[in-house]
Amino acid sequence: FLNSIFATLEMCDTSIINLMDKMAYNAYVNSKIEEMLRYKFRIRFSEEALDDSVKYILLNNRTLLKKIFRADRLEILQTISSPGFEAIPNTMNNIVFICNAIDVKDEELLQITPLLIMDRMSSLEGK
Repeated sequence: FLNSIFATLEMCDTSIINLMDKMAYNAYVNSKIEEMLRYKFRIRFSEEALDDSVKYILLNNRTLLKKIFRADRLEILQTISSPGFEAIPNTMNNIVFICNAIDVKDEELLQITPLLIMDRMSSLEGK
């Protein structure tokens, strides 16, 4: 009996993850960046919306937006869970900056990335 309940819950979990991934993709295709970030990362963001400067950069560089969309969710979550990152709030801006610092390396975003994030990222790279 418990095995069947567990199997049902596991199937529901997989279905919800697939649904969230499809919603993230639809938001990406429609350039709804904030929705895309919410559906892709599935973490509680502070109520702060994406800064206009970050949104402008992403909307005007479709390749960059695609790279942010394709960022490895698990790697980002592991990074923000690392020691030293507790001082960095889970804002949409910070998630974009962290995605960029880990993999994308877009110069325009790097120029506006807060020094605290760059410090923490460089300390992780040193390990």
